Amino acid sequence: MAELRSALIASHVTQSGEHDANVRRATSVVVDVLREAGWPVEAIIFHVKQAAAEVGSARTRARLTTDVVRWCKEHYTSSAS
Repeated sequence: MAELRSALIASHVTQSGEHDANVRRATSVVVDVLREAGWPVEAIIFHVKQAAAEVGSARTRARLTTDVVRWCKEHYTSSAS
């Protein structure tokens, strides 16, 4: 989770595509770890939304929250067994 928070902060500061890719990778790692621990997708989404809510302005938070929720759902469903 620390990796996701760091990536979110870096994305907020620079607002570059490279950092968005880092946030997406970090989101995927969180999904993988929590899924292996038996978490349902709803709980994972809640968790990543909380992380995104701690970063930047309201506008930045809204964009990041939308992105991490979408990436979380995409990764969770694409990696389904």
